[in-house]
Amino acid sequence: NSHSSPAAKLPWLMPINYKTTNPNFVFNVTYTFSPTLVNELNVGTAGWSETQLYNKSDLAKVQLNPNGYNVPALYQGVNPLNLFPNATFGVTNSADFGWDSRFPMKDQVRSYSATDNVTKIIGSHTLKFGVDAQTDSYSQPSNNRVGSFSYNADPSKNINDSNYGYSNALLGNFDTMSEVTTLTTYKPRTNVVEWYTQDTWKTSNKLTLNYGVRYSWAMPQRLATGNNFVPSLYTRSGAPVLYQPTNHKDA
Repeated sequence: NSHSSPAAKLPWLMPINYKTTNPNFVFNVTYTFSPTLVNELNVGTAGWSETQLYNKSDLAKVQLNPNGYNVPALYQGVNPLNLFPNATFGVTNSADFGWDSRFPMKDQVRSYSATDNVTKIIGSHTLKFGVDAQTDSYSQPSNNRVGSFSYNADPSKNINDSNYGYSNALLGNFDTMSEVTTLTTYKPRTNVVEWYTQDTWKTSNKLTLNYGVRYSWAMPQRLATGNNFVPSLYTRSGAPVLYQPTNHKDA
């Protein structure tokens, strides 16, 4: 019931609510082979999503054409909702406004996991062995890239600067402007495999030892879409020189 959201920076202009859902499911099978041998298997999936709720009538308050403020995007398709660009004015407590590139947010997380544990009793030893595998993906689409204008006063850069942020905006005298070329979806996938072995050894009625070892293989994260580093395409000779030392002797 609030008017704020992680991907909205205009609570004073457009009320936006934030919603998350967390659907989960797990399937468990425990099988007793014998009084001293038990196997437990778990297979499951978990999801998480975050979206934003707003009235479509409020959207008109922050769109270009209906309000007489019409600064088109430089690149086609990056502002499908025709939203106001981000703007800062450089004035104390100024009414700056802007957007997170995810607005309206439609983030989705989905993970799948499988775990198998075996317990074996041998004399005074209770041995356990197990393996756990998990994979998850996080889809975070960019739904707008509206561009950013700074109307901060800086007469040294522009002879037409009015020396005041708000009047600069009315006159169209911006200090800096930036915009990306296309919408992208950040969608990394993470894979992890772990396995372990442990022993609970009851040496006597007064002493029990519990020891074991666990291994984890966290594979490099990769992007299903977006930018990836492809080692086979890398050419060392083509790398830019960021710093090149030279010999220097004082005269």
